[in-house]
Amino acid sequence: MMKMNLIKLGLVAFGATALFQACTQNRHISDYAVNNRVERHVTGVADTTYLTQLYRTSDNKNDSYLEVSKFKDKEGEKIILVSDLKHSHKFDSFSKVHYLVIPIDKAKQVRDYCSSVENWERNLPADSKELLPQTEINYQIDKNVFISLIVSYQYSSSTDESNKAVRRQSAFIDEMDVWMNGRRHRVNIDKFIKSLQGLGE
Repeated sequence: MMKMNLIKLGLVAFGATALFQACTQNRHISDYAVNNRVERHVTGVADTTYLTQLYRTSDNKNDSYLEVSKFKDKEGEKIILVSDLKHSHKFDSFSKVHYLVIPIDKAKQVRDYCSSVENWERNLPADSKELLPQTEINYQIDKNVFISLIVSYQYSSSTDESNKAVRRQSAFIDEMDVWMNGRRHRVNIDKFIKSLQGLGE
């Protein structure tokens, strides 16, 4: 009886471990997109592609999943953004995948834009008489792909030297979305920028 109970406990522990790994495993849709959508293979000719995943995120609210990866083939290094539904059906696992290949120079431009506070401040209506709870600043990467920076505002009131009421505002980037073919991905700004550091160096 003791031996049987130990076997049962072992099976339960193994099942829990397998379930945890299944829930947290890397889906590798970048690998699928590069090998089946981007690369053109020639029968009887070997080719080599190196791929490194830089960032991934899943969005429960929008049922979306995004990967940012770097790959290198005979033409050089590139960045690929790959979008999928978070809950893809196992029998239709890749039919909803969208992707965009970005040259390294363009990926650097995207990174520099996201990390440049001046680009955001140029679009802030600092003297607006209207109280703005939130503003979205969009940066287009491609025809069907753009980044949306969500700016939130905080207001405070004070008086100037003539005792005239003055309203001051401060703004900060609250959230960031990557939109691909109408699909929304909520991303961590700092991690997204970090994933694009050191490109081409």
